[in-house]
Amino acid sequence: MRSAATLTLDLGRSRALPIALAAVAAAALAAPWLADLSLAWRVVLDLAAAAIAIRAAGSLRRAPTGALHLGADGLVRVPGASADRSSRLVDGTLAAVLAVLVLRDDGGRRQRLLVARDALDPGDWRQLRVYLRHGRTQRHAGTAPRAP
Repeated sequence: MRSAATLTLDLGRSRALPIALAAVAAAALAAPWLADLSLAWRVVLDLAAAAIAIRAAGSLRRAPTGALHLGADGLVRVPGASADRSSRLVDGTLAAVLAVLVLRDDGGRRQRLLVARDALDPGDWRQLRVYLRHGRTQRHAGTAPRAP
């Protein structure tokens, strides 16, 4: 459901982010063994890379799915968050395959929400791009809401 005031996106699970995470983790775990380092440094760097990979995998597992609501005034409702807790969009960055939404809740705590391109259908991805570039929603001619 889209209106001039609110952009509602059907956020799904990304298939590309876990694959990218696994590739980066494998490279990070292999890199110390390819470098000319002492055994102690190799082990320390591998433990650090493993800890970061485990934390990132946990974040992917807890990633929200469902209806993401972005208001024209910057208010954001994230799936799974309590209804009485609102967040406001502070900044949004858009890359070719990833959007990073920086949010601040009522308590002043900042959080980042990664939205992968494959977690949205193409029409929703286009709407998110317009929203982040211009701070508003636009209904494009020929864009129909996604059927359930």
